[in-house]
Amino acid sequence: MTNTEEYLAAIKPEQQTEIRRLMEVVRWHVPTAEEGFAYGMPAFKYEGKPLVYFGAFKDHMSIFPTSAPLDDPDLSRLLDGFEVSKGTVKFTLDKPVPDATVIALLDHRIAAIQAHR
Repeated sequence: MTNTEEYLAAIKPEQQTEIRRLMEVVRWHVPTAEEGFAYGMPAFKYEGKPLVYFGAFKDHMSIFPTSAPLDDPDLSRLLDGFEVSKGTVKFTLDKPVPDATVIALLDHRIAAIQAHR
């Protein structure tokens, strides 16, 4: 696969819907984000730096916010109940990541990018 549309066409329809929802949250919250495709997944950059990736797998989906969300206690609380490891939030269709949590992850990453200017 070489682009987002090919990627989406290759995953389950219900996963397509969820990834598209997440992408729409990014477009709405960070309108200056550059949409792309990296590491074989739909991706966004902010100010030329990786912002977030989205992946669909056999039994789950993941958000890759490219920075460790657990280093922020407020994010850690928002992610309670999700499987989280450094730079990855796993979720299922039965328990999607709420928009507000996605926005908090984006804000966390944007702050990290801005801090390293």
